[in-house]
Amino acid sequence: MYAATFAHEVVRHQQPFPKKKRFEVLHLCSLSCPTSPLITVAKMGASKPAVESKTEVIKPSMAQLMAKPSAFIGSFPEEGLVFAAGATAGAFAKTCTAPLDRIKILAQVGNGKVKMTGPVAQAAREKGSIAAFGAIFKHEGIVGFWKGNLAQVIRAIPYDALRLGSYDLAKNTLMARKVKKAKKDNGGKEPTEKIVLSVPERLAAGAFAGSLSTLLTFPLDTVRTRLAVDPAMKGIVQVLTTMYQKEGFGSFYRGINASILGIAPYIAINYCAYDMLKSEGSPIAGNAPLAALIATLSATAFTYPLDTIRRVQMIDKTGQAGWTGKVAAEIVAERGIGGLYGGIVPNIAKNSPTNTARLVAYDINKKLIKQAKQDYKDMCTVKTA
Repeated sequence: MYAATFAHEVVRHQQPFPKKKRFEVLHLCSLSCPTSPLITVAKMGASKPAVESKTEVIKPSMAQLMAKPSAFIGSFPEEGLVFAAGATAGAFAKTCTAPLDRIKILAQVGNGKVKMTGPVAQAAREKGSIAAFGAIFKHEGIVGFWKGNLAQVIRAIPYDALRLGSYDLAKNTLMARKVKKAKKDNGGKEPTEKIVLSVPERLAAGAFAGSLSTLLTFPLDTVRTRLAVDPAMKGIVQVLTTMYQKEGFGSFYRGINASILGIAPYIAINYCAYDMLKSEGSPIAGNAPLAALIATLSATAFTYPLDTIRRVQMIDKTGQAGWTGKVAAEIVAERGIGGLYGGIVPNIAKNSPTNTARLVAYDINKKLIKQAKQDYKDMCTVKTA
C-alpha cells in the first residue's frame, strides 16, 4: 500500500521530494515491502547536496604582479588610471603637433594693438603662417618649433587628465542618478529599458570638464603663450618670475573669462559629438578616428573666435586690452571678421590630428585599463573545492 502511495506521489509531483517527506515515504515503503524496486529507484533519485566551490580572495605579492605588468597596472585604483590615461594621451598628442601650435599662436596675436617684437613675430604678422614657419627655422633652428613645448606638455598632463577624466566622472555621476531614478520608478526593480545620457546631459558634462580643467591649468597656458611669442623669454622660470614681479599674480589669469567662455562650449560640443558619432546607430559607428575628426572641426568652427580673444588678452602686459567684447570689437575694426579667425588653418591642421590622436588613444587606454583590472582580479581570485 505504501509503495503504491509513493508511486502515486512520484507521478503527481514529477520532482524531487522535500527531504523530510521523502524520508517518511521511503521509511514506510521499506517497512511494507523491503524488496520493492521502488525503494531502489527512489534511493537512486535522492540527490545529495552539491559541493560548492569556494572562492578565496588573496593579495598577490609584488613579485607576482611584476611578472604580469597588466595585472600590476590593474592593482591601482581605476579612477587614477583613467586620469593617467588622459594625461599620457594629451602629452603625446601635444608634442607631435607643437610646431603647428606655435605658428597658430603667432598668427592669432598679430593684431595692431598688442604687437610682439622679433623677426619671427614680424614675419607672422606681415607675411603669414608660411613665412613664420621659415623664420622660425632660420632664426631659431629646428628646436625653435618646440619652443614652449615643455610648458605645453606640463600643462597637457593635468589638463587632459582633468578634462577627459572629469568628463567620464560627470557622465558616470549623471548615469548613476538616472539609473537610481529609473529603478525607483520601477518599484525598486532593475529598469528593463536601456538607459542612455541625452545630448544636453553630455553637453553639460563636457562644459563642466572644460571649465574645471581650464580654471586649474590656466597659468601654464599663459606661460606657454608668452614663451611662444616673446623672443626675450627663454624659459618657464623666467616667464613665471617676470610676470609675477612686473605684472602681479592676476596676470596669470588674464583672459580667463574668454577662455572659459570658449573652452567650455568647445569641449562640450567636441566630446558630445564624438560620443554620439562613434555610438551605435551612427552612420560612422565604430570609426573612432573619423568621429573625432568631425567632432573637432565642428567644435572649432563654433568657438575659435573666443580662443583668439583670449590669446590677445594673455599677451597683454599692460592690462589695456580690455574685456572680451572690447577686444573682439577692436580686432574686427582693425582686421575685419577674418581677424577673429586668424590662424584657424594651422589650428585645424594641428587640432585635427591632435584631438583625433588624443580621443582615440584615450579610448584605447580605457580598454587596456579594463583588461588590466580583469587580469588583476583573476590573479586575486582562487577557487578552492
